Amino acid sequence: MGDRSYYRNRKIGIEDMRCGSTSAKVPTTGGPTWSQIGTSGIYTHDFGKGDVIWLEMQMSHGYLDGTAYTFHVHWAPDDAGAGNVNWKLTYQAVAIAAAFSGAASSDTGTDLLDATTSTAYVHHLTPESTLSGAGLTASFVLIGKLERVDDAADTYTGGAFFFSADCHYRKAWRGTDIGR
Repeated sequence: MGDRSYYRNRKIGIEDMRCGSTSAKVPTTGGPTWSQIGTSGIYTHDFGKGDVIWLEMQMSHGYLDGTAYTFHVHWAPDDAGAGNVNWKLTYQAVAIAAAFSGAASSDTGTDLLDATTSTAYVHHLTPESTLSGAGLTASFVLIGKLERVDDAADTYTGGAFFFSADCHYRKAWRGTDIGR
């Protein structure tokens, strides 16, 4: 297989850790509706203000240990109305052999404020929110609640179709290093 140190010692770039719509868990109350996008025959979660889902993501073995990573949401407005949608992630990221704590970390939510384009079904990407990677290593788990915040900052009266949430992270090498 040759000498793998060439790849191990290089920072290859940015990669994604994802949680798609069909992988997210909806609570028994307070969750989004499962709705068709227009007349497409395609379905996903349609968030009203205050709706929540639960996400789980596992970091790749190529993650550069301890580095910060960024979180964002892919979504679309369900009508042609104008306004802002405010998303908030409350989460814990836990390394292997570490314990979940009693309290969750949270971003401000305003970091994920995104304006519609006044066109229904247009794919939007929220601004990224930076999450700390301190103490985290490859294969850590992020578990969290994603909420469409019901506050004055969320001025869009329509629903917000959720497609996926993902984190961008720095890669240390290509894939898993055999024998690591």
